[in-house]
Amino acid sequence: MSELPSCPAFLEDQKVTGAERGTLMHRVLSLIPLDALRGKVNLFGPIKEAIHSMADREIFTYQEVMQIYIKGVADYFASDLGQRMLRSQNVRREWAFNLMIEGGTLLQGVIDCAFQEDDGWVLVDYKTDRIADEAAFLQRYEGQIGWYARALETITGMPVKEKYLYSLSLGKIFAV
Repeated sequence: MSELPSCPAFLEDQKVTGAERGTLMHRVLSLIPLDALRGKVNLFGPIKEAIHSMADREIFTYQEVMQIYIKGVADYFASDLGQRMLRSQNVRREWAFNLMIEGGTLLQGVIDCAFQEDDGWVLVDYKTDRIADEAAFLQRYEGQIGWYARALETITGMPVKEKYLYSLSLGKIFAV
């Protein structure tokens, strides 16, 4: 009897890595039904309801739901940037692309979010990093978002007018 675990393996706390949590948050942001959020003042309830509905439909497990930072998701959609996205009639999320650039190099990536306004695209890249140094954070990702903007303009023929990083951990928008 002493060799038996104190609790069954399926009930033990699962350690989730930062990368796994980041992937989960990106999935949530890409799958939340936008129509359910448009025109709402308090977004926490509708977002929580949508996430639980997705778990009921087995899009997420309930263990995953416990790892989702619902307030962070609600804060994004409540932000000025999130509200602009919700007003757009052309929102693309988790948009995979391949782009051949000079020298025959293939650029592949996935745009977290791009939404169209009258005068061009707004590009948003979600980040779940813990940020101690904001300048280093911006420097780390400015090249990536620059390439994504170039790909978006090339593929759609429309300009990218604004580029942003959105820190889910800080609830802060960084213009790039």
